[in-house]
Amino acid sequence: MYFTLSALVAAVAVLPLCSAVPAVSEPPAPTSQGKAAPTVDAGCICPAIYAPVCAGGKTYPNACTANCHGASVEHSGPCKEPAPESNCICTAEWNPVCGDGKTYGNICMAHCAKAQSITKGECPKVPEPEGNCICTAEWNPVCGDGKTYGNICMAHCAKAQSITKGECPKVPEPEGNCVCPLIYLPACGDGKTYGNSCEARCAKAQSITEGECPELPKPTTA
Repeated sequence: MYFTLSALVAAVAVLPLCSAVPAVSEPPAPTSQGKAAPTVDAGCICPAIYAPVCAGGKTYPNACTANCHGASVEHSGPCKEPAPESNCICTAEWNPVCGDGKTYGNICMAHCAKAQSITKGECPKVPEPEGNCICTAEWNPVCGDGKTYGNICMAHCAKAQSITKGECPKVPEPEGNCVCPLIYLPACGDGKTYGNSCEARCAKAQSITEGECPELPKPTTA
């Protein structure tokens, strides 16, 4: 097969143009809102410190967690509560509920925010782990020795012995002749350990904390 000189020159002139065109990468898959889904670093570990920041219109427990989700921090503190939908009108009544780990003023507000898991009362405060223990900020509550922790890692860091999945059940206030359930969820009342907080209240203890009372150090002999 033979080519003319002019055809060869034309082919050589085209080659640099083809090689100079950069490869086009596929765009990230859009979310339901049409925005690219953020990349989450599965191996990202953050300290369980609650110092909320607003990133990408969503509140994260700290800047590390926001960075792990690929979100850019907009400002310190939680994001402003979004206005309810045009057809969603609620009263300003304060009757708090916990929706997906966030406290709302009432159940109407939680429904307007499309919360999935809603329980009565404010969301429990997540205790910070002790020592140099580092856990993720994932909200997957467990009950450890009668105290609710954000996840099982935090419960282990606090050296909880008896751990069950889900938040700890609330102990009802004693009434009348003061009858308490036979549940061992120790509480320390005025320096004395009771079987549960109900028994401590029945004994009219003033200062009550969850868990057994700490042992006092024995005095040293000279």
